[in-house]
Order: sequence, then structure tokens, then C-alpha cells
Amino acid sequence: MNSRMIVFVLFYCVLASTSGKSIAKDDEVEVRLQFFEYELEEYCVAKNEAEWKFLNGTDADLKKILDIELKEAEDYKKELEITQKHIGNKFSSQRMQRHMDIFSHMGAPLLGNSEFKEYIDYSVKLMEMMGTTQIVVPSKGSGKNSQDSPAKINQNQINQILYTEEVNADRLKTIWVSWFEELRKMNNKTKYDFVQQLSILDLEAEQNGEEELSDYWLKMSDLTWINYESAETLWNELVPLYNKLKHFMISLAIRNFGTDELQDNKLIPTHLLGSLESWDWVTAAEKLGAFNHLDAYQDLKSWLTDKNTEELYKMADNMTVEFGSLPQSFYAESRFNEIGGHCRNKLTDYCEREHVMRVMACRNDNQKLSDLLRAVKNTMKMKYLHVCGREEEENGFLMREGPRYSVLYESLQGLTALKVLQPQNLRNHNLFKSESEEKQKLLSLITTALDVIAPLPYYLVSDLWRLNALKEIDSIVSESDGETTTASLASDAYNGLGATVANESYDSTKSYDSVNLTSDWWKYRNRYQGVSSPDGKAYEDYLQDPNIVWSKPLISKFVGALLQFQILEYFDTENSSNYNAELMAIMRKGKSQSWEYMVREAFNITAISVKPLLRYFKPLEEFLDKGIKFKNETQIFTTDDFNFVPQSYSSGNISREGKKQSEGSDTLYFSFIVIAAVGVVAVIVTIGRRRYRKRQRAIERKRRLTDL
Repeated sequence: MNSRMIVFVLFYCVLASTSGKSIAKDDEVEVRLQFFEYELEEYCVAKNEAEWKFLNGTDADLKKILDIELKEAEDYKKELEITQKHIGNKFSSQRMQRHMDIFSHMGAPLLGNSEFKEYIDYSVKLMEMMGTTQIVVPSKGSGKNSQDSPAKINQNQINQILYTEEVNADRLKTIWVSWFEELRKMNNKTKYDFVQQLSILDLEAEQNGEEELSDYWLKMSDLTWINYESAETLWNELVPLYNKLKHFMISLAIRNFGTDELQDNKLIPTHLLGSLESWDWVTAAEKLGAFNHLDAYQDLKSWLTDKNTEELYKMADNMTVEFGSLPQSFYAESRFNEIGGHCRNKLTDYCEREHVMRVMACRNDNQKLSDLLRAVKNTMKMKYLHVCGREEEENGFLMREGPRYSVLYESLQGLTALKVLQPQNLRNHNLFKSESEEKQKLLSLITTALDVIAPLPYYLVSDLWRLNALKEIDSIVSESDGETTTASLASDAYNGLGATVANESYDSTKSYDSVNLTSDWWKYRNRYQGVSSPDGKAYEDYLQDPNIVWSKPLISKFVGALLQFQILEYFDTENSSNYNAELMAIMRKGKSQSWEYMVREAFNITAISVKPLLRYFKPLEEFLDKGIKFKNETQIFTTDDFNFVPQSYSSGNISREGKKQSEGSDTLYFSFIVIAAVGVVAVIVTIGRRRYRKRQRAIERKRRLTDL
């Protein structure tokens, strides 16, 4: 027990003694929760230290993280059992109500012990596998006359090659494919697969009070303004602009390699996109020479050339000084300019007020715009949490790091990067010296667009694909249920028992396995993002994304990217001189209120819209419409070439012809009665089927484990 916890125990005793025989309900519960938050902070620090040692190569055993996660979940359930009587109560303080809501819906720890262990075990083993797997690749200068031996490289080194090396399409393709082939082999040796993770995620939603995973993710993102259907509608409004940016990237690929590297002349191969994640289009555009003809870019490049990563963070710190300065301990304890297999760009969590966030960053002798952007966003993440945790003493661990995916948190990172890239700001920091303001604005706009818009379909795809996979599993469970009648389902559901599983057999010839899952993943990416794997095959590259591996939704990132332009437009319209003060005020609140409430109160924003984003990029869109002509070249690529409109998977937009309205009040009344009765039965049957399918998915997991 640390000194802070001892002081808190003494405070609790004093509060109890001065309140008579008991403490007021709000105070009692809040004291308990705050006391438990100190335990959560200690667990967070322990996990951070274990991961930091793993990243540094000083301890390759990630089992410590598994043990910590299991112990934390065990302690949480004990505390939840004690506090159970207060859940559902109305508290006098809205802040306390919020506190209890977050505490009582903590996500995965509410799973049963076996499911939680299975979920954590797979995620941790996958982390370990990513960190230890290696492939053998030919040296950069390999050829008939080369004396260099093939080298063994790991995930970190592969990312560095994709990120830093000049584009040799054949070499990058070989490395990308070899890595994911090896990853597939290694993953096949693990005890579980990702389909099982998704089934567990569905159970997690149920344990947190939601029947549907989509509703659970919206709840955990504090989203009531939109759902996934309306998110797709917003995306469809952005598709024309996205296609023009995609066409810009296709033009660069054709300029460098001709059409041979493109799939079907319209899909960008992922190995050309700068990383294993393949949606960092700023890096890809720089590597393909997109900005070389702009003097403004040469200004930036000349400044970046001789800078190391620590200097980039100091510049980012200076560019965002209005939100405070990073502590010197951050620079002392971070690992900048790492090389070799231990190099990984990683920012640690903010666990407690005395805890210093650290960054591990790779050495790069040829810094890029994306390096500066990463430094700015990471700096803003740290400052946001420092402001929330240190300037607002009431914000305990759950109000800073609780399981809520704040759209506002995502939005302010992007907004800061957007402001940093504006020409006036870059001129103020002497990063722009050329006199052409038009070209400065063009570089700023296209860099911001590639940074903000390119990942949007990826965020949406990551969620829609997982939601669709669960629907596929449900569908197969339904098809295998040949003897379960509607009547029995309705009866069981009505009695509150769910559907009784009479026969635990499961037709293994009809299953939705990792092959189906991965195939669907690439179908989504083809259609929404317009990208493909290097050879058109389906690889499990989604396992590279920790958000997916740890079952987190990405819709908060999608909405946050749109919200930042609404906030920016608010300040531009109001001509507010209180930009910094208003943002600081909202940052102090952390997660103590829903982000929707905070932006409504602060900025008078009551809905998510793409219109401010489209207005911001209107000058860029007009430039792209004129066609892309590269310096000293005569060929012009226009936006009419390689036209590709992603199709939506949504089946909810099918129009149906309405039937003629029946005449006569009796007929109409009878129709309403029938419809109502059918509706009630349908709801009962649906509830029963959902519960039954979840039971069947649990059976399927056990069957798979038995077969292994």
C-alpha cells in the first residue's frame, strides 16, 4: 500500500467519524470507488512496466501481463459485489452517477473467468508472437554479384523498412508477403483463433447490459447522435473526396511503377503504403515523391533532415505550449532513436499523477512529415491526460483512463495536428520560408487530407467487418438449428430462461472460420478503402492492429476526425479569442461527462456533420479536379481515370413499394392488433434466438478446443 493510499484510508476514517454512525450514500460510494481506483493505478503501472521491459528486450516474458490482468479482474469483481447494492441508484451528483456507470460497465472484466482468461491469453500470446517472430529476407543489395547474406528481421524492422527505404516494389512486396505468411503459420499453432475472440466479444456486450455488439460499442463510445448505419451515410458523403485522394495515390504509383503494381488497375497494393498497417498515406506520398516539386515542402524537408526524434518531440512540445509543457522526466525516461529489432513507436499509458508517460521511438536518419505529425499527436495525448489528471484533482483513474472511447479525446489530437500544419503556424516556427503562400496552403491541405481522411474507411471497416462476422456466425447457428421451433423459443424467452439447448451437437461442416473471416476482411477493404494485398490473397493483417486484437471499437476515431472540423469551424465562425482557454476547460473534465454533453455546452454542436470537413477541403478538391501534373512531365492524371466508388455492405437501404392502405376502420384496427401481436412474438423469438445462439457459440468454442 503506497503513501497516497494510506492517506486516503485515514481520510475515509475521519469522514466516517465526523458523519455519525454512517457516511452519506454518495460519499460512501465515492470513497470506495476512489479507493479502488488507487488499486487500478497500481495495476496499470505494473502492466506498463512489464510491457516496457518487453519492448526494450530486457524481458521477453509477457505472462506477467496475463497474470496482472487476471488478478485485476478478480479484484474488480470482488469490489463490484460489494458495491452491487448501489448500482441502479439515483445519486444526487451527476458526476457520481457517471462514476458509478463507468465502474459498473468495465468491459471485458465482467466476462466469466474462463472466457476472460481465454480472451486475455490469446491477446497476450499474439503480442508475444508479433514481438518474437522473424523472417529471412534478402539483403537490400542482393543480386548475382552481391556478397551480402540474407538477414533475419522481426516486425519492428519490417515496419522500418516499409517506412524508411526508398521504394523498391519487388523487395517490399517480398517482405510484406513473407511476413504475413510466417505470421499465418505461427498463428495456426496457437490454441485459439480470432473467430473465438469475436464470440467472446459478443458475450462481453451481453455482460455489460447490451444484446447487440453494435449497441455496446456505441455505449462505450458515449455515442447517441449516430449509429453504424448513419456513420455509413456520413461516409458516403465523403466518398467523392476520398476517391480523389485515392486517385492521387494511384497516380503516384503509376508514375513510379506503371500499372503493373495495381490490382485491377484500381486497387492500391498495401506494400506501397509505408507500413504494415497501410493507411499512413502521408508517408507513402512522401516516399513516392508527391511533394518534391513544392518549395514549401523543401523548406520543411531541410529542417527535418538533421533532426532526431527527441528534437521532433521538443518542437511538438513548443508548438503546443499553450496546453502546458511536457515534464523533463519525459525526455529523461523515454527511449528515443532506437534501432534494430527493439525499435517500435509506442507511447505508454498515463496511469497515475506521479507516473511519467514515456515514448519509445525509432531512429530515423531521414525524418518525414509523418514523424512530425506523430510527435504532435503523441504530445497532445500526453498533455490532454496531464491536464485532466493534474489540474482537476477529482478526476480519478476511471475519469482519465476508464473504459470509454472518447470522441473528444480523439478529436483534440487531430485538431492540434491540423492547426500545427496550417501555413501561418509553420511560418511562425520558421518552418516555411518560401514566399508562395498558395503552395504553402496546398501542401498543408493535401498533407492534412491524407493524414485525416485516408484512415476513415479503415476505422469504419474494422468495426463493420467484425459486426458482420458475428451476424455470419449467428446465421450459421440458426441454419444448424433444424429442430428448434419458434414456439419453444418464444416460450423459453417468455419464461426468462432463454432457449434451452437440448442437443449440444454442432454441425462442424457449416462454420465460419478464420478463412472466411479473413476473406471478408479483404472484401471490405477492397470496397471501402480501395486497397489490396500485394498479390491479391487474403492475409491476416488485421492482427497487426492492437485495437482489433484487444477488441476495441474504432468508431470513436471515425467520429472524432469529423468533429475536429466542426470545432475548428466554430472558432472560425465565432472568431473566438478564447480558443486555448475553452479547450483547456473541456480537457480538465476528462471523462467525467459524456463528450456529447461537453461539446454541446462548449461549442453548441448537437450533431455530427461532414459539411465542415468538406468546406475545409474545398480548395484542395478543386485542385485535384484540375488533374495532377508532375514537374517536368507532360502526362496529366485526371479524377475521371480509375474511377472507383466503394459499395456499401449495408442491406438496410433497400426500397420497398408500400401496399395500398386498407379501407375501413375495422380492418385498420384489426391490422394494428395483428401487427402488434406479431411484433410481440417477434421480439420474444428474437430474444430467445439471440440467447440460444450465444449458448451455441460457447458450445462451438468448447468443441474447437476439444478438437485441438
